[in-house]
Amino acid sequence: MLKIELSALKEAVDLAGRVVNSRGIIPVLSMIRITTDGTNAVRFTGTDQVHSLSVMAAADVHSEFDVCVPADRLRAVAGLSGDRARIKLDEERKKLEISMGTSRFSMGYVPGIHHPEIKIEGEPVAEFEAPGLIDMIDTVVFAVAGNKEHSRPFLQNVWVESDGSAIHLVAGDGFRVVSNSMPLPTPEFGVPISANTAKELSRLPVSKFRVFERYMIAAGDGIRFIAARPVVKYMRWREVFPQAVHSIKVPKAALTEICSIHRQFGTDGHVRFETEGSECVIQARGETDDIEIIVPIEASSEEALLTAKFSASLLQPMIAQVSGESVEFLWAKNGPDMPRAIQSGSWRGVIAPVKQ
Repeated sequence: MLKIELSALKEAVDLAGRVVNSRGIIPVLSMIRITTDGTNAVRFTGTDQVHSLSVMAAADVHSEFDVCVPADRLRAVAGLSGDRARIKLDEERKKLEISMGTSRFSMGYVPGIHHPEIKIEGEPVAEFEAPGLIDMIDTVVFAVAGNKEHSRPFLQNVWVESDGSAIHLVAGDGFRVVSNSMPLPTPEFGVPISANTAKELSRLPVSKFRVFERYMIAAGDGIRFIAARPVVKYMRWREVFPQAVHSIKVPKAALTEICSIHRQFGTDGHVRFETEGSECVIQARGETDDIEIIVPIEASSEEALLTAKFSASLLQPMIAQVSGESVEFLWAKNGPDMPRAIQSGSWRGVIAPVKQ
């Protein structure tokens, strides 16, 4: 039997339940495993056999047990109002009982030994602590290719790489590539993680990482997240970014506005840029309607000609990553088909223009 604050139960169940496979054909994968080990703590674990997420919560533990219970039922009970929950086993009826005040709930369980475990083999390739790394994930994961990209499955992943002095996160969908980095001396490594793994990581308070040949482990205060690594090779992403020769800087607000309303005026989804002296004309065109914004060129290199059109839906989230009031485009050669880079601090992105 154990007693646990209802808020702690809810937080632990919500976290562990994120990786539960509620629609699978294996019943135990729709369950959360509850384990005690004699200390005043209880662990809640969920898995879909690709990910495993376990959360340790403080509790008054009076007896040890190891059981799996349906995640949806446990989540429903944990979401109710109350202060403290009392959890015990009725081994004769094979029921887990939860009491809160005058309310009592019971649900069937199976022994915890039936819950699949992800077994980690070998020594880590790299082990490091990187506070702030998960905060960078959202700055790149939006550029991952969708599930329909079957010809190049590696584009459905985020690439995590260390060159020994910095860690880089990279994502691309074939039309754009974005990266972000943080300085951190670590052993060199390069691993892909799926977009789903990246999104789960971005929501977890973790800062310690261990990279193995087949898995990545992320840990925080009472949290342990394991993710299987996809077996794919990633592109040579550094070669995608152009060596900047030309550049032009325009107001960010104007780009944000035209990208956000381009669908109301344009029918092809494109935003067009054309420099005219000290100004830049930005347009979205349709068969009957169009929008045109003329903005001043705040700064530019000599002979810089920005004449190109881009997919607004691809460009918009890249612009959102730029801090400050201006967006600077950089490229190697003038021409409507040349990729353009955007840079803001440690974040970089490159987008291919739509062919004229």
